[in-house]
Amino acid sequence: PLGASVRRGLALVRHTPDSLPAYAPGEIACTSCHLDDGRNPDAAPFTGVHARYPKYLPRSGAVVNLADRVNFCMTRSLAGRRLPHESREMEDILAYLAWLSRGVPVGEGHRLP
Repeated sequence: PLGASVRRGLALVRHTPDSLPAYAPGEIACTSCHLDDGRNPDAAPFTGVHARYPKYLPRSGAVVNLADRVNFCMTRSLAGRRLPHESREMEDILAYLAWLSRGVPVGEGHRLP
């Protein structure tokens, strides 16, 4: 079940507008910014993000969890709507991010802008 969730999460970040048209109505996918499925260290990598959240974000002026950070991308970068935190889609995206972060100690890993 976890492997299936990780694979669904990968499919969602690769095919965001096709998979989530009600939430990402444009033509931009998560992988438009997060290159190589979020594994490129020079292009807003996902690697290690699970180990860095929750954290304070100056832009929002608050401590946010990883689901909130995903939703910042959904509403700002993708000009869409927030995914419900309890939705299967959010759970799958978070499972993929956690899988990419396996072995990264809490507080370490690549830094996102």
